Amino acid sequence: MRPFHCFILLVTLALLPMLSVASGQQDIIGVARDIDAQVQYIEHHQYLESGEHQINYYSPELTLLVQKKLSYPGLPHHPNIVQSDLLNEIEITMQSQENTLSVKREEDQETNSWNFDLTPNVIVDAGFDRYIQNAWTELSPSVTQTMKFAVAGQSRLIEMKISDIGYERDYRVFVIEPKNWLVRLVVPQIRLEYSAQKQLVRYEGLSNIRTSKGEKNGVVDIRFKPWDGNLTQLASDITWENLVTRL
Repeated sequence: MRPFHCFILLVTLALLPMLSVASGQQDIIGVARDIDAQVQYIEHHQYLESGEHQINYYSPELTLLVQKKLSYPGLPHHPNIVQSDLLNEIEITMQSQENTLSVKREEDQETNSWNFDLTPNVIVDAGFDRYIQNAWTELSPSVTQTMKFAVAGQSRLIEMKISDIGYERDYRVFVIEPKNWLVRLVVPQIRLEYSAQKQLVRYEGLSNIRTSKGEKNGVVDIRFKPWDGNLTQLASDITWENLVTRL
């Protein structure tokens, strides 16, 4: 993969929603569609009694593509992360210890690792969701915040702008985009819709999931809903078909 294409992929890995909530909450299902409204993949979010957040990404046929687990030993927007891309055989870990964030990426029998200073203005990968939840009253349409993002597998911190663009229908809308204008030319903005309960209900932007090796990442529209069904039976379950149609 070319370095710049890898950079785009890793940026979107950080920005795709992780739906951070307390343990014991009902599971969440997210259905990702492309610009032609075709289902590209499904996200299944589970909240474990241990306080960890487990996310499995599936193809429309329910083939497991990616597994991601988050734990929260420190600040809510500084999660520890273990991410396994089963399709492309890539393993990424992000571990915080005191004021240091250690990142390791394993691919094609090659291991790369980096360390970053971990300060309050750094958002670790999917920790952006908890950051928005905790900064709910501080964010406003008149204020644009710039934070440094530690993206899974990326060797440097990336400055991103977080903007509150107000309410549409019953949802509060935020936009996240790179601060650097050159990067903005090729990376579409990320548009997020939150409910009044601070739950992410919609994501629009680049996908971080490739359903086959070598394909490029496209723009997706993901809708999220609570789910209380049995995921292992979804492939032939009419309830699943109804869910996909509703979202």
